[in-house]
Amino acid sequence: LNRRSLGLKILALKVASFIGWDLDALESKLPLSIQSLLIMDLLKFTRESLADISTHNSLDFNKEPGEVLFAVSLYHRWVLKSIVNNSLAIKSRPGIMETNVGLIGDNEILNKLEEQVDKSGNIVNNITKLLEKKIDGFSTIPSYDTFVPVTEDGDIEKPKWDLGVKIKNSEFLCLVLMDLSSYLFFREDYEFVKNNAERCKKEIINEQSSKFHDTIRGYLQACQRPLQSSSLNIIDRFHVSVREHYVGILSILMEDNLKREIPIYDRESLELDIAAALSSGVFTATRDLLFQIQTLNAVLKKAIGCLCFYDYSEKLNNSRRSVEIFVWALQPMISDKRPEEKERLRNFVIEVIESSEPSIAQEMAKTDLVLNLLTQHQLVESLSLNLKTVILPAALVDRYNLPDFSMLN
Repeated sequence: LNRRSLGLKILALKVASFIGWDLDALESKLPLSIQSLLIMDLLKFTRESLADISTHNSLDFNKEPGEVLFAVSLYHRWVLKSIVNNSLAIKSRPGIMETNVGLIGDNEILNKLEEQVDKSGNIVNNITKLLEKKIDGFSTIPSYDTFVPVTEDGDIEKPKWDLGVKIKNSEFLCLVLMDLSSYLFFREDYEFVKNNAERCKKEIINEQSSKFHDTIRGYLQACQRPLQSSSLNIIDRFHVSVREHYVGILSILMEDNLKREIPIYDRESLELDIAAALSSGVFTATRDLLFQIQTLNAVLKKAIGCLCFYDYSEKLNNSRRSVEIFVWALQPMISDKRPEEKERLRNFVIEVIESSEPSIAQEMAKTDLVLNLLTQHQLVESLSLNLKTVILPAALVDRYNLPDFSMLN
């Protein structure tokens, strides 16, 4: 790096320090690609090897200095927040919509973050356990003075970590727990969110000035409803969820795919209502919510032999997480106790493979669910019809000990 580039990086880190490493502020002002560069620079300035994210799992935070704990925790908190924020239906943000600069890069970064989000969740959770053990201590957050500007001679001084700002570990723990809870709430893991909120409430009970009081109260109230509503029958829970902006709707539909109590027309109306609300901007939801509901409904209809009044494969082709969501919805439905339904779903899978985009068809063919559901002949034939050629994925070659060949018509 030349002196100018290095100076700009240090300036950016100073600005981030000045605003207290507020990830919400960074998200509202910067495209994802710039956020990524900034946080990766923090990792590199902390320790060059930290830029290799795969090494984070092997770190022993009990033996690492405070700056490493902060930098690694910030990175993985950012991953969780980015997944949540960028999975929301697209909405205008002041100062961002005037330009498309960085959009392609943002999508590529988001795809990589989605691949590692579970690991980030585990690392953040491990950090919360460490902070709980040292709850009476303090953590140091890099300050404006931590990062030293480049000298006129081009000399680079190491960051002065001792000039960081000290905060109570209880406050740092709540900061980390809130970001973890936001992600878990997004995943509808309400029991864990409730437990995390209770942990925060316990730690800051005497901190009257804490900014987390309202957030904690909100999480506890939001989580209490779906947990308490489990005593209602599934139809009542469905209508409660619709009234309360679809909280817990996916788990309700998943359960109903086995119980079959909610009328099909109510489930179809739900699809239409959410699609209309998203289009009009009245309702903001995760980008995958509508497709998840469409997939749960399509799988149920196919299982019971009911008509699906749209081309499901078209919706599958337009989803970023198409195969993951399809397998997620289909897996609980496959049962030897319902052989007729299992056969219908097998035919549905064949239909989807034959009519979906080639890349999606090949990805689907590699999943354990499809490999176990379809015979060798069915899978080879459906892939061949899709691709108009015989191209076997490696997983299939290994599974059936077949030669790896490609034969064009």
